[in-house]
This record gives sequence, structure tokens and C-alpha cells, in this order.
Amino acid sequence: MSNTEDDASEPEAASREAVIVDYLPHGRPDDTRPQYQKAALAYALETESFDLLELTLTEDADVNIVDRIPIDEAANDAVIEDVADIEYDDLSNSGSQSLNMLSRRSSTPTNSGSSTSTTTPSRSVSGSTN
Repeated sequence: MSNTEDDASEPEAASREAVIVDYLPHGRPDDTRPQYQKAALAYALETESFDLLELTLTEDADVNIVDRIPIDEAANDAVIEDVADIEYDDLSNSGSQSLNMLSRRSSTPTNSGSSTSTTTPSRSVSGSTN
């Protein structure tokens, strides 16, 4: 019976995820090597610790911005060759814009019918036609 208990607790500890905030299929633009020598990169935000990551991807990786992908070594469909921690200043311009968009989206209240709002004054939903 102890094997069943061990098996039940294993999946909880093994699942780290990240959200892709930018995808660079031809590597970094400042890398002067020929394109065929550069690995695809993705910048991502780890969903639990909010660490910023640079992911070196495999050749057959199929990722898009805002995809959630597993970043732990136990992932079955591994598309990541390497994971490195980065600072905010290391993000690409589009990566920092995507990160800002994601943070605004997550801070927007889900109840749009309420009379009070916690969003910034520059963002109004009352005149929206969407």
C-alpha cells in the first residue's frame, strides 16, 4: 500500500510550467553566427515563482506566445534543451511588452458589471463595444 501512496504524491511535485512571452525561432538577433547554427529561443515566465527564463528549444519545438509548457525534466514531450534564469532587462522588446500585457490582463477584474474598478484610469471598460 505504500507504493500507492508514493505514486499518488509523485505527480504533484513534478509539474513546473511556464508561459511563453516571446518566441525567437532564429535565436537572438545579436547572435552573429549563421542562422542554421542558432537554436530557437523562447522567453517565458514560470507560473509559480514568476521567474523569468530563457529557454533553448529543440529543432522540432512548436510553441507560440502565451502557450503553457512544462519546464521540468520529467516532461514527456520535452521541447526544451536548456533553461536559464534571466533578468527583466534581458527580455526582448516584444517579450517585455507581452509580459506587461499578461500582467495587465491578470489584474483586470473578472466581474465587468461592478461599479467599482481596480484597473488603472487609462483603461476603461464602460465605453467598450466588445
